[in-house]
Amino acid sequence: GQEALEITVAEKFDVIFMDHMMPEMDGVDTVHAIRENVSDPNRNTPVIALTANAVSGVKEMFLQNGFQDFLSKPIDVNELERILLAFIPEDKIKALEARSKDMTAESEADPDLEERPLSRKAVEILETSELIDYAEAKKFRLDLENLILYSDAYKRLRSEIEGFYNEETWKDYNICVHSLKSSSRMIGATALSDLAGKAETFSENEDKTGVDSVHADMLDMYDAVFDFISVIIRDEV
Repeated sequence: GQEALEITVAEKFDVIFMDHMMPEMDGVDTVHAIRENVSDPNRNTPVIALTANAVSGVKEMFLQNGFQDFLSKPIDVNELERILLAFIPEDKIKALEARSKDMTAESEADPDLEERPLSRKAVEILETSELIDYAEAKKFRLDLENLILYSDAYKRLRSEIEGFYNEETWKDYNICVHSLKSSSRMIGATALSDLAGKAETFSENEDKTGVDSVHADMLDMYDAVFDFISVIIRDEV
């Protein structure tokens, strides 16, 4: 959240996507700070909440706290497009349409272009893996960039999860496993996402016994998914 404030003070944006659950300063507190800072060039910029907990009444909560809309995770591409069309300036929408025509022409030249998020070799690895549900991954148009981002976050996120667990700092632990749940679901690592979801529920209730029952298995699977993803990235790059 603090990093977001530093960015919004320095640069004007057309629209901002703000994660709801973040350590130290969550999305709601961050948006309040942006709206209250008269020198922030984004004081009136539309802010869209990103949340994996799209429960009843959550949209009203966000609207009451300075957001203009929300986008649930895993992200639905159609919903993302709806929000972009609603909030970015018209001149930029026209530029995007022109670019889309170029992409369409390229797609017509190569009919398989849009259906090739990964190489055939990587697809075969995904389809035969017990860790990754490829059908789920393909639904969210899994690509190499997503895998690299997931892999890059591994060392830091795992260390934070382990550290907060050892310190029994359940609020921070909860935020980290929430992030793991969401990012794992995005790449199709559904079994890991489910374990992280259980850890999230237990830690939200400060149920140490419950956290203990899933923590080690969750980290073991996180390690396995990371190793598996590393093979794909190595073969692709």
